[in-house]
Amino acid sequence: MWWQPQVGKLDSASYQAWLRSPILSTEPLRMFDSWFLETFSKTPWWTVPLLWVPFAGWTLWWAAAKQHTPPALMPPLLALGLLAWSLLEYTLHRFVFHAQPTRPLAIRLHYSLHGCHHKQPGDRLRLVFPPLFAAPLVAFFWRACRVAMGGCPGLGATVFAGMLLGYIYYDVGHFAMHRPGPAPKWMRRARRMHLAHHFVDDQSSFGVSSDLMDVLFRTRPLQRRAM
Repeated sequence: MWWQPQVGKLDSASYQAWLRSPILSTEPLRMFDSWFLETFSKTPWWTVPLLWVPFAGWTLWWAAAKQHTPPALMPPLLALGLLAWSLLEYTLHRFVFHAQPTRPLAIRLHYSLHGCHHKQPGDRLRLVFPPLFAAPLVAFFWRACRVAMGGCPGLGATVFAGMLLGYIYYDVGHFAMHRPGPAPKWMRRARRMHLAHHFVDDQSSFGVSSDLMDVLFRTRPLQRRAM
């Protein structure tokens, strides 16, 4: 078992060094003793578009048909949502997924959240976020975006739809980046940057769907070497 009790026995430095020696296998990694937790920690990639694309479509319909959001405002609001997602993706990846836990419980939680992916990047059933855990976050941002727009919930819902579409692109794209074989031409650069994050320098290239935030915050590999 990688989850209990071995991972929690590692100190912080040993844990980080252990993660930087990845297992090059595509077979699913056993994480939990509990069959329930083990089952719900595995997610086929297609569940992400299956669940969230219809919800994003319904959100746009609700904003347009029920809240009378002006059609001319929808493209820039969607773009704002995509930009917000890019910042959220970068922030979570850099400061949460790549935190440096020191206590046994924190190490275990970090491993279940993201460390397992760095230990076995090819585990095809842990390349997208499980819907069971994504749903509360989706619900939070659905509410937060509408509240942020005050008396114009349709505007907030459209921004939220942009964020949700950005998340879908991120998760499906992340799965594609780790698939064996050649990548589509449009994805080759992003895939090269992401695999460098795994196998060369895990303190750079925190953006997956876009490297915009890496450019702004100077965490692209070439920028880091110049600092």
